[in-house]
Amino acid sequence: PELVEEWTKVQDFATEEEALRFIMECQPIDYRPLLPKGSESDQTPFPRFENTREAFEYVKKMEPLPTEYCSVEGRFHEKLRISKVEPPTMQATAPAGPPAPAAAAVRRMTRKNWANGKRGANGNKFVETLLAAQDKAKAKPWVVESTGMLFDRLDALRDIHRTMVPNRYFIAVAPELEKQVLAEGYKVSRRSSIPCSSTPGEARTAFDARTTNERKSGLASLSDRPQSGISVVFAVTLPPGVDVIANRKGGYLLRCQEISPQYLVRLRR
Repeated sequence: PELVEEWTKVQDFATEEEALRFIMECQPIDYRPLLPKGSESDQTPFPRFENTREAFEYVKKMEPLPTEYCSVEGRFHEKLRISKVEPPTMQATAPAGPPAPAAAAVRRMTRKNWANGKRGANGNKFVETLLAAQDKAKAKPWVVESTGMLFDRLDALRDIHRTMVPNRYFIAVAPELEKQVLAEGYKVSRRSSIPCSSTPGEARTAFDARTTNERKSGLASLSDRPQSGISVVFAVTLPPGVDVIANRKGGYLLRCQEISPQYLVRLRR
């Protein structure tokens, strides 16, 4: 038999956009839309963003807006979805008699009747209708629900740490700085992050472009001094606690200002 997913309410919201923001920006892990299998959008990898705000803005522009979301990392199994709960239809039935007066007159009549203690059946019903309309205006029909668990079993988190293979990235430096980097590590001072690439060739190309641009602008740093010969490429093993994000200009950014020598390996020319 087909497995039926049990969805549990997490939180409700006044608008669909608020519900989407809750999923994309307010979770302990990153989520992406779960699109129908085989669709054109499903075949396109979800982009990597520098922060959750950019991911939210990207998804918000999708038409139609996706309803289900899963973890960007496949090892987390919880799913979230956005649904709209339609409140029961409330038909405001005015008391029988002459046509209903204008809204301002109704307020005056209601206050006067209450002040004089006139609370007949029709009056009570009319007041209840007004209160019901106010409650409907304050309703939060958009609901975020969840199903599944982050991990299949309790020791899954420990298994992740045992089986994870260290990510390797690449940076290029001027040849005259090779010995200094091997001895002291790689450092930056004017940046808050270290640019890197996914292949040695991309690292050399990025270094050449960055050096040319910063020479023109008069900037200089450890890796951007005048080049004398072919750049030297180092493989970087990601240090513990260092995050990696996509760089808008291409490649990646290591969220640190220094990499110790033990995490660097010079590649053969």
